[in-house]
Amino acid sequence: RFNCLGCSKKPDVNRLVGVFNYIENSDQSMTIEVFWQRDSTSNESNVVAVSETGLTYQPSLNSLQPTFGRAEFHNMKLEEFNIKLERSIPGKNHEGFQVQPIMASHQPRFKKLLNNKKSFEVSWFPPENQNDLQGYTVMYCHLTATSVCEESVVFQKLPPTDTFFNIYSEKTLNFAVSAEYPTYTSSLVWQQCIVSPSTNTHNKSPKFHFFDVSSNSLKLRLEPSCEDRSLYERLQVHVIDSTSGNPVTSRTYPPHETVVEIVDLAPDTSYEVLLVAYNSSNVPHEARRRVVTAKTGSDNRPTIFIVTGVVLLIAMISSAYRVTVRFRAIMNIEVEFPFGLLGIDEEPVRVCVERKSLPSDGVGENYVGKEQKQTYLEVVQEEEMGDDLGCGQCGVTPLNLGEFEENSWQQNTGYLSVDVIMKRGI
Repeated sequence: RFNCLGCSKKPDVNRLVGVFNYIENSDQSMTIEVFWQRDSTSNESNVVAVSETGLTYQPSLNSLQPTFGRAEFHNMKLEEFNIKLERSIPGKNHEGFQVQPIMASHQPRFKKLLNNKKSFEVSWFPPENQNDLQGYTVMYCHLTATSVCEESVVFQKLPPTDTFFNIYSEKTLNFAVSAEYPTYTSSLVWQQCIVSPSTNTHNKSPKFHFFDVSSNSLKLRLEPSCEDRSLYERLQVHVIDSTSGNPVTSRTYPPHETVVEIVDLAPDTSYEVLLVAYNSSNVPHEARRRVVTAKTGSDNRPTIFIVTGVVLLIAMISSAYRVTVRFRAIMNIEVEFPFGLLGIDEEPVRVCVERKSLPSDGVGENYVGKEQKQTYLEVVQEEEMGDDLGCGQCGVTPLNLGEFEENSWQQNTGYLSVDVIMKRGI
């Protein structure tokens, strides 16, 4: 557990003040970043993570920075951990702080970091679940090029009634906040951008788009920039029937909301959706768009599945025959089609294509004799589409003179395009 205002302290126990941040959190493992408050009276040579099942993890060596209290632990199992320092304080034991799985209802949300002439004001939204909320830990340090704390870390404890913090600094600061409960501490939430008082004069409309539109519902994805989101106090979504002009529904959301779902709509109906964002001065900024719900029983996904199935069926049927494919290529191409993936044949299909440049001496626009063309074509097939190109077994068959005359000869270009046979197997 962390130190916090109002928490009773056990005698002869030194609790480590610290916070953590998830760098990676998958179904199999997690990587965390921990920060702790340094104690000048103790030796802080190392920090360890002890799991609830007794496993001990050492920090990544290149991440351990005990001089200002930072380390990373990689590839940890999904368990609860106790972060402890290997230090000694005469006459006192030491107790670490807990790293626990994320509980979304216990996470605060970052609201705004305002920089007003070196006076920094950080504010946040309280967590959804405020039962037994004991307070907040605000952590800050000098902002570095990598936007992480790489200098001395400072911690500030605040009561649960405070959702803002002010400090003056000549240097730009980096802030993060966590919420504290009797048996749980949230991971850190960080600022994403810094705004100034002049930013409040902006007059940009909020952005959003529709997705997952069905016959009776739709979703909005809100797309405010970090600066805009920092200045919004609340969002309102109004849905209006475009035909009658009657309001359908209206709801208010916090500015950090990213997805809004609207339900109980009528099928095949045009609606106008109005999104209103209010800033701290209660000035509204609006954006509106129209959308038509799907017809009853219609769903794009079955249609996609049916079309895909038809395409695959045609591909399977056509692959049973030799298919003539004409390529006009700029260079030699060899392509393999793994039709075995369709369950037809485990053998791939190879297509060989050759674009032949005709010699200039007696060939080209003046080379018009059928006999000469046929002779030249046979030479091309024999020399250019033989085994030297790896195409001797790919199903290239001689073209007859009619095909050559009609399809392959390109007047005044100096090029010959050759028809190629694509067939199953190599």
